[in-house]
Amino acid sequence: MFHYYLSWTGKFLPLCLLLAVNLALATPNYVSQSNLVSRQIAQNPPDAWELYRQGKTDLAEREFAAQLKANPENWDALTGLGYIAYRQERLAVAEERFQQAIAAVPDNIDALVGLGLVLLAQDRTQPALNYFQQASRLTPKNTWIEPYIQTAKKQLSQYPSKPQNTKLIAKTQGKYLAIPKSGQWQPLFIKGVNMGVALPGKFPAEFPTDKKTYDKWLELISAMGANTIRTYTILPPQFYQALKTHNQKFPKDRKLWLIQGVWTELPSEVLGKKNDNYSDPLFEGQFVGEMQRVVDLIHGKAKLSERPGHASGNYTADVSDSTLAYLIGREWEPFSVVDYNRTHSQQTRYQGQFLQIRRGNPMEVWLAKMMDKLIIYEMQQYNQQRPISFTNWPSLDPLFHITESNKVEESRLRQELGIKIPGESLSPAVLEYDNDGVGLDTNRIQANNGFKGGIYATYHAYPYYPDFMLYDPQYSKAKSPLGQSNYYGYLRDLQRHHPNMPVLIAEFGVPSSREIAHLQPQGWHHGGHTEKAQAEIDARLFQDIFDSQMAGGIVFAWMDEWFKKNWMFIDYELPPERNQLWYNAQDPEQNFGIMGMHPGKTQKIVLDGNSGDWQTVAPLYSTKSPSSTLQTFAATSDEGYLYLRVQVGKIDWTQQQIWVGIDTYNSTSGSFIFPGFKNIQTQNGSEFLLQLKGDKTSKLLVHAPYSLFRSRYSSSLVSSTKQQGEFIEIEAEPNRLRVGRNRQVYPAKQVSRSNLQLGSTNRLTANYNSLADWNYSPKTGEIEVRLPWSILNVTDPSSRQVYHFDEQGSTLTTPGFRFNVLAVKPSTNQVLATFPELTPDGKLPLPKLYTWSKWEEPTYHSYLKPVYQKLQQLLPKLEVK
Repeated sequence: MFHYYLSWTGKFLPLCLLLAVNLALATPNYVSQSNLVSRQIAQNPPDAWELYRQGKTDLAEREFAAQLKANPENWDALTGLGYIAYRQERLAVAEERFQQAIAAVPDNIDALVGLGLVLLAQDRTQPALNYFQQASRLTPKNTWIEPYIQTAKKQLSQYPSKPQNTKLIAKTQGKYLAIPKSGQWQPLFIKGVNMGVALPGKFPAEFPTDKKTYDKWLELISAMGANTIRTYTILPPQFYQALKTHNQKFPKDRKLWLIQGVWTELPSEVLGKKNDNYSDPLFEGQFVGEMQRVVDLIHGKAKLSERPGHASGNYTADVSDSTLAYLIGREWEPFSVVDYNRTHSQQTRYQGQFLQIRRGNPMEVWLAKMMDKLIIYEMQQYNQQRPISFTNWPSLDPLFHITESNKVEESRLRQELGIKIPGESLSPAVLEYDNDGVGLDTNRIQANNGFKGGIYATYHAYPYYPDFMLYDPQYSKAKSPLGQSNYYGYLRDLQRHHPNMPVLIAEFGVPSSREIAHLQPQGWHHGGHTEKAQAEIDARLFQDIFDSQMAGGIVFAWMDEWFKKNWMFIDYELPPERNQLWYNAQDPEQNFGIMGMHPGKTQKIVLDGNSGDWQTVAPLYSTKSPSSTLQTFAATSDEGYLYLRVQVGKIDWTQQQIWVGIDTYNSTSGSFIFPGFKNIQTQNGSEFLLQLKGDKTSKLLVHAPYSLFRSRYSSSLVSSTKQQGEFIEIEAEPNRLRVGRNRQVYPAKQVSRSNLQLGSTNRLTANYNSLADWNYSPKTGEIEVRLPWSILNVTDPSSRQVYHFDEQGSTLTTPGFRFNVLAVKPSTNQVLATFPELTPDGKLPLPKLYTWSKWEEPTYHSYLKPVYQKLQQLLPKLEVK
């Protein structure tokens, strides 16, 4: 460590020089800037600071950056970059750089003062004063910091002083968090909703900024019976204003508590390095700064400048009395924790001001340190306390699972048992994280007598993952009061491990997606549920959480978010930066919401046998023959689906079928013949074949060479002229083969995506089926089909991209689709009618092209799914005494 001095001594030069630029004109609360920076000549040549003093900011920044690049631990240069950013009014950048410099060198006077100036400019006056005073104590003989101290004190005199006695907003009490009520501490069963707020077309950090939106959402959430909302990160000021307004309007019966998160990416992602060093000053300083911003903003004392990927603005709404608890961090990836524990193996103890660990692993120690820093900061600035926790999930739970082998164990067991995976040379044998290789145990973090808020354990726990949830014998035998439940068995296991601490299930739920990403024994799969089934399962999970004496549950999530990606679809949603522009009904991650977010200002096409919504769609084909089985054929689309309409006469599904060959791109590839009808040749190849045969037997098939599942280990996947007429099921493998530590082999489980559900998508009818793929009305002869884009290997409909993976890339732009429509009688191999009509020599002409306009802004509408009403009925019953 080196020390900074601001006196004329030895190798050091004083740099207490006033800046030429005074930003008071831009922000009234700015103090005249000073570079304040002591320069260590042995470490930095004088050029950068001299350039800075002369006002040559760009040149100075270039020089400081070069010095930092040459030596990443040149904290003096980093401090200089902080002052550069401050002078440029890039306050968020300046704050981050000063925090990083302080994390590396806590007695860095220049960085302490610089951070104080930044905070002062953001109206975070109390912490600014604390940093000025800390710097002053390090250099008591110098008086140059005193004017800043006095300025901060003068500003503070305009605000109420922090209370002398510590205010306890909430605390842990047995198995629950407790809140003050009528002079006593009342246990609170948390009935929460996770606030994902990315609207369609938006990235996760592109938050709504109108208060009315948040007003409406909070009103709906409280009316549902929830008592808590959880945010993952800092939201815009309008959210906190809306929360304060709501709780002033409903101070008792419908009050909403806030669990405020502090988000971070992994150190390797933040710093652009290979390893995840959580103790790196650059990362730690950034995370500490984010925690401090969170504390300031809930007290209504923060002015946050714009930062990429973050909310900003003037935070004046004090919601500290409504903030139930803090929840720091994210679902930490196991490989990241293993890496950090390995490189910091000696870091097993922590003795902080409020928290301590006598014996833990390095990651637990780091988390305790971060939580302690947040508590210290809030106590120093506001003299308040509330419970605190860190985010955890089953992959890092502290339990041992006999059926969950890690990568090394499973690879060894497979070799011993002679198990080989086809294509293993092209794909790793184990594709997912180690889900029982390392654990994080909240029990090891202890609070001293000075912290009354208490610590609680937190888990994001879903019923279908990891695999030990499905296979561990004790979970398979578990029964809740409502019946068999592997999930309940796992929850009770967590409860037994944390007997003296509240355990909050901070994420749970199932999605109403068309497809399944993981199968579960009770049918509580990761997707594949109608909205009605989603409602029943979410309610059951909430009841299991209550019955297992968890501290509460926070359902995931408030609304569907289009930007999200599931492991089964992430490689086929391309380009990834456009994912938020379209809706993937197949993808489970996009369909967890209580509030649905679906394409169009309203439902563009409702599958109900009513042709009214097709009136503005011009048919691609129609016939003048009233006796023809095929009368008209039309196609249209929106941000989520391709819709087809076939007007037919009366059909006997036991005798007749409707087939549609779908050519998605490159008419010279695909199958030019239909299975069983080789005498009919088309002028274009089809990648998919739609076969409407009646209820429970209708399917969408894929031309074999274009199957994503069949080609998952191949080095290319393109439409091909090979295997003519061979259309196969669209398959997927949600559950891969596993080998447990008990040497038990758990076979892979595959599902078909080809089966088409018959039903109505009219949300106002009793027979509403949110997953209906097609509808047939015998009265009107109306056939309507709705196909999600991704089931047709469309990777981005907004730019008309389809999957085509070769050495040139992963996608191609399609001009549009072509359709060959057949009415057939398979029992006699008879073709009853076609669109386009057959030529005299028995050939189908090239079909007309259906295309659609590209878009940059999607249209969408919101609606409450059935889960809203189901939870509205359940939640009032979930109360603890």
